[in-house]
Amino acid sequence: SFAAYADTVLIENVRIFNGVDEKLTAGNILVVDIRGDAERALASIEGSLPLDRELMAKLEAMPKDTGLAFLCHHGNASQGAAEYFRKKGFTDVANVAGGINAWSLEVDPDVPTY
Repeated sequence: SFAAYADTVLIENVRIFNGVDEKLTAGNILVVDIRGDAERALASIEGSLPLDRELMAKLEAMPKDTGLAFLCHHGNASQGAAEYFRKKGFTDVANVAGGINAWSLEVDPDVPTY
């Protein structure tokens, strides 16, 4: 669980209209969805990656300047994941403020809210 990292490092909470969507489209950032399969089945961002053990190992092996934006339902749980990777030495890490819910409301209304 990433909960242990939730208060250890200050991570930028990025409002999605401040560039995560453009960076995702341009391939300059990986959007990592930490929600479980059932929640991702309800709503997901095209191009986002589900966080599982295999992806976790791949991410940890990537260059430390890889752009990472973590996402959950409302942006709270993903904060701990972002802080975990910042503590691992990653330098371009963000938490998507408002999560998939805000993405649905502010970027892509075709992504359902739940």
